[in-house]
Formats: sequence, C-alpha cells, structure tokens
Amino acid sequence: MVLPHLENDFYVDDCLTGAETIPEALQRQQQLNKLLQISGFKLRKWCTNNFQVLQGVPREDITLNVQLEETSYEDYTIKTLGITWTPTTDHLYDLPAHLQEEWKRYREELKVLNTIKVPRHVYSGKIPVTAEIHTFVDDSEKAYGTAVYIRATYKDKRRMIQLLCAKSHLAPINTITLPRLELKAAVLGAQLTSKINEDLAMKNASTYYWSDSRIVLSWINCSSSIRDKFVATRVATIHELSIPKQWRHVASEHNAADVLSRGMTASKFAEHTMWFYGPMFLHGSSSTWPSPFIATNEELIIMNPPKVSQSSVMTITKEEDIIYTIQHNNSFNKLLRVIAYMMHFRRKKKYISHTIEFEEIMEARKIVFRNIQNIDFKDDIKHLKRQRETLKGSPINSLSPFLDQNGILRVGGRLEAANISFDSKHPILLPYNDTVVKMILVQIHKVNMHCGPQALLTTSRQQFWILKGKTMARSTVKACVKCTKAKPKLMEQIMGNLPPLRVTQARPFFNSGVDYCGPFKIHYKKHRRSPHTPVLEKSMVTIQRLKDKILPPGNQINLAIPNYWIFNGILYQTEDSDYHIDLRRSSITTSQCTSA
Repeated sequence: MVLPHLENDFYVDDCLTGAETIPEALQRQQQLNKLLQISGFKLRKWCTNNFQVLQGVPREDITLNVQLEETSYEDYTIKTLGITWTPTTDHLYDLPAHLQEEWKRYREELKVLNTIKVPRHVYSGKIPVTAEIHTFVDDSEKAYGTAVYIRATYKDKRRMIQLLCAKSHLAPINTITLPRLELKAAVLGAQLTSKINEDLAMKNASTYYWSDSRIVLSWINCSSSIRDKFVATRVATIHELSIPKQWRHVASEHNAADVLSRGMTASKFAEHTMWFYGPMFLHGSSSTWPSPFIATNEELIIMNPPKVSQSSVMTITKEEDIIYTIQHNNSFNKLLRVIAYMMHFRRKKKYISHTIEFEEIMEARKIVFRNIQNIDFKDDIKHLKRQRETLKGSPINSLSPFLDQNGILRVGGRLEAANISFDSKHPILLPYNDTVVKMILVQIHKVNMHCGPQALLTTSRQQFWILKGKTMARSTVKACVKCTKAKPKLMEQIMGNLPPLRVTQARPFFNSGVDYCGPFKIHYKKHRRSPHTPVLEKSMVTIQRLKDKILPPGNQINLAIPNYWIFNGILYQTEDSDYHIDLRRSSITTSQCTSA
C-alpha cells in the first residue's frame, strides 16, 4: 500500500504526502519509516498540521521549533519544494512577504460573497405586461465586458429592473486603443444579447444598447465600408445583430458595466445596487432617458474620413539610379526585360505590341552599361569627352579607355587587326563590386556550367573588363551554393614507414644516399664516347671519395641509390670508365630506393 506513495509523493529526498484520517496518516508514516530503513534511509524533519502524528517521532527528527499545540507558533511557516506552508492554519503561500498581506485581505473579502443572494426568477414570480432588454458595455485598460438587464412593467405600472447575465474578458496583451477595446465590448454585448433573445424567446422584445464612448457610437452609425479593417469587421458584426438606432449614449457614472471593466472589492460589490438593479434612469419613464445618439458631422468626418483617390505615379529623381530600384530578383535577364518593357511603352504609338523584340533587349543592355559607368566613372567620362583622355591618376589610365558610338566606355589596346569580335577587342569597362556586375558574373558562371574562377574570368573578358575581376570571380564562385556543395575534398596521402636504415642509430656516413636531378642534355660530337650527365658524374665522384677517404679499411657502409636504370649501368660499367667502381671488390653495399 505504501509503494505508490513512495513512487509519487517523493521528489529526490523530500516527501510531501497526506491522508484522510489521523490513523491512516500514522500507518503511512510507520510503513515509510520501516521500508526506507531497510536501505539505510532515515526520514527526518517531520512536519504536519496535526500534532498527534508527531507523538511517536523522536524530538530530534521533528522540524525545529514546530510545536503545534502552542499558540505562540501559530504564524510559523515552513518552506518545502518551493512552497511556503503554515502548518497551524494549513495554508500554502507562494507569494513574497509584501504580497501576503494583500492576499490575506483578498481572502477575507471572498467571505463576503457568501452573503450575496440573487433571486432565481427574473420577474419575482409575477407576469409582466412588457419586458425590455437593456445591454451596457464598457472597457478599461485591464478588461472589457457587457451586462444585460431585464426591465419589466407590471399591470400596476410598477417597474422592475433585474440583472440577467454578464460577460467579461481581459484586455489583450498587445496594447490597443481604448475606442477599439470599447468596440470589442460592443461586439460582445451584441452577441450576448442575441443569444438571450434566442434562448428566452424574446426576439420581439424592445432592445437597447448603452455605451459611454461617442467614438464607438459614431462607428456604429457609419456604414460598414470604413477603411480601417479592424473597425469595419466589427462594425459589420454589430450591424448583423442589431440596428444602429438601438444604440444610445450613457454617461460613465450611469454605465452599469463599469464594474466589469474596472473591478472592486467584494464588500463594495455586495452593496453596489446599480450592478444588481441597473441605473436609476431605467426605473423612470422612457421620456427621461438620454436622447438617442446622433453623430455630428465633425465626428463622422473624424471617424470615417473621405476616401482619397489613389493613382500610381512613377517619379525618377536621378536617371542613373533607376536600375538599382527595379525588383529584378538577382537576375540580369529580368532586369533587361523590365527596362525593355519600360522603353517599349514609353514610345508614343497608337498600337503597341506587348512582345519585346531582340533590338529592345540590346538597347536595354546599353542603357544598363551607360548608367553603371556614369555612376562610377563619371569624372573620367567627362574628362574623356573634353580632352580625349582620362583624369591623371585614374585607375583606368593603363587600359587606354575610349567611348564608342553608343557612349559606352571600352578598353583600348592593340588588337584592332585581330580576327575577333569587337567586344573581345575592346571589352566594356565595368566597376568593381557593383550589384549589376555581380549579377552578370553569376549569369556567366551558371551558363558555363558553374565554371571555376579562372575560367569565369577568362569567359567574362570576352565581353567585359571588370576592375579587380579576379577577386570578383573568386567571390562569385565561393558564393555559389551548388559549387560549394559539389566541391570535392582532396585526399591526403599517408606517408609510409621509414626504412630501417633511416631509423637505426649509426656512425656518421655509415648510412648514406645518392640522388640526382635532371637529366641535363649536353652537346657532343660524333665518334666521341657516350656522355654522362654532370650530376651523375658528380655522384660517381662522391662514391669514389666515400671509398678512398671516408671508409676505413676492413669496414663497410650502406649506400642508398635511386631506383633508376642509369645508376645501375654506371655502377657496373666496363673497366674503361673513368669512374668505374667494382662493387664486388669494394667495401660499399648498395640498396635501391624509390626516389627518382
């Protein structure tokens, strides 16, 4: 029986449990002690709201200063698992100290609610001659709501007003204006009243709506074609459930729904007669009520300003900036088509085709290049037109630029007689790090199957000469997602183990090696002996010195030579060779290595 409590009532080493009766609590206490002591766990710091449970517990195992039978400890609190508990009153607190007093006052105020009584029968057991529905709406920064009242008239001309129902909501977290909150309260009131008319079969009863916001009443009396979507949607809902003439204005001090939006303590609420029986003017004749609401012309204009006609107008303050304001989605071709369409419809013709021709695309290219150059090379172009040369110190001086017949700046050079296209002879000069130039490089990169930086630079220079083109080509390829994903990872060859001669400790020159570079071709005449490369001859001299000067008599050394047929031939030459070494009679031991 105790196992479920051991599993569910423990958090790490803290136990928080309870029982319906004192004997059941004592039994559970004994079972938990017995079960946990088997494993060496002793339960300590016992605390309870009934001192009888602690009678069999040693004093050292009871929480310090807990003596429930003494009244001096009635305010003693203990904290466990983040919850503050007062054992004597058996209350839990999870509030800071400065809020506990406020909570206590609120708790005492709640007791007053037990004294409030509301009659179940709306008409107090009588049958009225007429019945009216009056709905009040109100809002504040904290909440908004509605209260619905029944106004009944009996045969003896006596009137009775009774609260029927009410509904409220907290204000949204996102702050909105008070008129909009009041409008939400008006929607809530119309919906609640419509539900009452349906449930109580009072569709034919006279219905009145009361609000203290003239702004909301102005919205309701306007047509639902208000430009503000938030307001228009809710006004349309109100018009579906009510008639604008049913809505009237009431002063704030006579608005019964004010209690819902602002709140009050329970003691004041129990004595608030307007909440239970409505405002005083409802108890009198309808002739004494506030007059129906009529919005003034000023209010109608403010709440629903006249619609301003809109027309699309394109203005260009600077011709060079137009290409940077076009939405081209990073596509150079789309940029050209947009400009071509603009030039297409600019022509003053009676009939204009909607199809763009090739000549218009080419004209758009010229416009794009002229605008780019007029921004970055503006001073150079002006100086070039006046004096047929660029400014001194200009970074494009070394390119010998000139203006072609279309006013586009191109690179000069000495390829005029070459049998290549004009664009290849004199590429169009483009600036570094320009947005449109980047799009051009991206397009060339994609058309050429995602070529590398060097191929991209070479291909682009068949038409364009981009300043710092190599840098832009590298950045274009680096920014390409497909190229980044498809870039192979180079494998690194793991070097093999070193031979024993390289890792064995020995005397100097005991383990030696010979290598060569080349071969170097030398000229020789016919009928002369076969030539030797200088490096090989030097190698043979080195071997001879090892034998004659370094190698002591009777000893041997290890000599590693390249694994190449020329060395083998030299080492085994005939006796006519000037550098002949007979390994069979020498003290040198050779071994082949894999170096070339």
